[in-house]
Amino acid sequence: FDPPLQPREVAVLAPDIDPYLPYLGAVFGDRGGDDAIPYALADASPLANEPLAEVFLRLLALPVSRFGLHEILDLLASPALAEANGLDAPALERLHAWLSEAGARWGLDAQHRTRFDAPADAAYTWAFALDRLLLGYASGSDALVQANDGQLVAPLPDLEGGALDALDTLLRLLRVLARHAELLGEAMPPAQWRERLLELLDALLPRPPASAAGQRALDRLRTLVDAFA
Repeated sequence: FDPPLQPREVAVLAPDIDPYLPYLGAVFGDRGGDDAIPYALADASPLANEPLAEVFLRLLALPVSRFGLHEILDLLASPALAEANGLDAPALERLHAWLSEAGARWGLDAQHRTRFDAPADAAYTWAFALDRLLLGYASGSDALVQANDGQLVAPLPDLEGGALDALDTLLRLLRVLARHAELLGEAMPPAQWRERLLELLDALLPRPPASAAGQRALDRLRTLVDAFA
């Protein structure tokens, strides 16, 4: 070409540009670098490659979630939720070890399991495991305890006093997730969807993000929920 083409005269098109965003730096170089190719980006999703967006999509799927142990703990370990609720890596590791030993596998309780055409059996649900842990802490013994429904519970006295903060946080977040698994499964007008989605974000993110980028992502997500309604 005479004169040579300029970068602004070249367009790279894709049906969906979002999957390519992580690789732009490797292809075009760091902006401002001596060997960088200047480029401008159009039509990317507002929250493309934002971890908070992935968390939000997982929250929308709560009504069909089996509440598997790894599924829920992975969700709580996401940077946005872990930071907002004071759950660091050692706390999450302790929770995983306690709950695994106590028998948490999937399902909130016996009634929740029936939604997935499973028998109404509480064994190896979250309720089953948490009962064992809390009774073990309260009694300090592994002697069998008879529950109000006549079932025998085998306490697991493994909790230490200083570690109860992590379990208390888990219980609070689990109640929020369980409640919204019910609420988000209902038919609602857009205004009510907005109310419940923003309520869910406020409940799971009680502290503002520490970084400016995190705060911008949260503000953008709330704006998108408003626009949806």
